[in-house]
Amino acid sequence: MVNEECRLDLAHQNLEYVPKSLIKNYQDVVQIIDLSNNQIRDVSFLEGCIQLTSIIVDHNELNSDVVFPRLPQVKLLWMNYNWLTKLYPFVERLAYSFPYLEHLSLMGNVIVPPLNEDTFYHYLQYRLFVISRLQRLLYLDDRAVTEDEKEEALRLYRRPQEFGEKFSFTGMVITAFSKVRQIVDPVAMGYRQDSQRPRLI
Repeated sequence: MVNEECRLDLAHQNLEYVPKSLIKNYQDVVQIIDLSNNQIRDVSFLEGCIQLTSIIVDHNELNSDVVFPRLPQVKLLWMNYNWLTKLYPFVERLAYSFPYLEHLSLMGNVIVPPLNEDTFYHYLQYRLFVISRLQRLLYLDDRAVTEDEKEEALRLYRRPQEFGEKFSFTGMVITAFSKVRQIVDPVAMGYRQDSQRPRLI
C-alpha cells in the first residue's frame, strides 16, 4: 500500500476514520499520506508517524477544533475544502503540532477570505496572522510568503504575553487591521482586478 516514494494513498475511500492498526503497519516508513476526498473528522491516528513530512487532507470534514498530534518533521499540510470556520485558536494549535511547517494550504475554507477588491484587507489580515504564528512558512495557499510579509506579520501580531499584556485576540485583530489599512496598497501587494487563484487539487 506504501509505494516506493513512501507515500500512503487512502484518497477516495469514503473513510470516516483510519484505524490505528492500519497506520501502525506503516508509521515507521510512511513520509507522505494522502487522505483527500473522504469524510474524516479526527486525525489522532497520525500519532506515531515519525517519518511523516507531508499530510494531504483536502475535501474532508475537519473543523476548526481539530487537533493534530505533534509531528515536528511535517513540512507540508494541505487542508483545502474542509469545514474550517475559526482562525483562532486553530492556527495556534497548528503551530504547536507542526513547528517546522513550510507549506500550508487552507483554500476553500470559510477562514480564507476571497481575494478581491472588497475583501482584500481581510485577506491580508488572514495571511499576516497565519504567517506570524507559523514563522517558517514558505508558501501559504497559492502564494509564496515574502520577507516583507514576515516582517509586517511579526510587527502587527506580536504575542502580548511576551510583554506582560492581557491577551485579547479581538483587540489584536482590530488594532492590526487598522494599521494594515493605513499602510498597504492592494496593487503594491500584487492584487489585480482580474487575478484568479489557482486550485492546488
